[in-house]
Amino acid sequence: MKLLLTFPVGSSKYYPQLKNDKLWISEKDYFAYHYHRSDSDKKLVFVFVHGLGGQKHQFSGLIKLLEDDGYSTLAFDQLGCGHSSKNRHPPSMYSSEGLAKASATVIDKVLPADAPVILVGHSMGCVVVSRLYPLCKERCKGVVLLGPKSHVTAMNKKRIQQVLKLPHFALNLMRLGYRLRGSRSSSVENLVALGCPHHLRLQQWLWNKHSDTYTWKWSLAGMGDISHTYLKVVTCPVLLVAGTQDRATPKENALAVKAHLVHTKHVYHEFECGHMIMIERLQETYEKVYEFVTEIER
Repeated sequence: MKLLLTFPVGSSKYYPQLKNDKLWISEKDYFAYHYHRSDSDKKLVFVFVHGLGGQKHQFSGLIKLLEDDGYSTLAFDQLGCGHSSKNRHPPSMYSSEGLAKASATVIDKVLPADAPVILVGHSMGCVVVSRLYPLCKERCKGVVLLGPKSHVTAMNKKRIQQVLKLPHFALNLMRLGYRLRGSRSSSVENLVALGCPHHLRLQQWLWNKHSDTYTWKWSLAGMGDISHTYLKVVTCPVLLVAGTQDRATPKENALAVKAHLVHTKHVYHEFECGHMIMIERLQETYEKVYEFVTEIER
């Protein structure tokens, strides 16, 4: 097990960097991905699925720690996110099901056919993982859900409908307004705990700036639930981690998922942090993931 030496992050230049290789799926579209194939005897590959408006670099601290421990990793930006191409596609491609199919494509094209995987999702990425699991069930040996979004509330649905009625320029202006005041903007305040350090807030703000409005809009509209229908088919171990100060997906979401996991072994942990669990509590998250995968490998 490794210990991470933390340091101030003034911009993405100083945050642990990942590769931005391109997986072309058409003449115009490509996924930006990071694949590290370990030369150790550890066979498991950690596959990271980011959430709404996110990108693979949000996992980079956790990825580097796992790679230092000898694990292989695969992380990628969904189309329209991070460093992937940002051409517009039909809304169905950005739904939870559409993103799961896209994720399966990346896995199948990048990883060896016999590579066993641990699926790691964050926020809405956990919804995508719930759809992705059946597509790679035979090779999936474990699932990690960080700050999962378990269900879309009536209030969520009402706000989504309001968003869908806005013209693109108005939605762009609204999102720009959320990012005003930089590291103290509402776009950051909603994702981190009250005592989150400035350098982490600033990094989150920089990531938020990369979020494409068209992709964000239709991913939000197509977000589904992590219901019993999807969880009842999960047969591998599951690790759930929640933040006690999470305002985007309060810990009740993770507890709702936990209540549905009646047919498989699962572990639940809470950290005193906001929504960006793997950033605010990187070392603790890594330690729990390490314990989880070590148990699987026995």
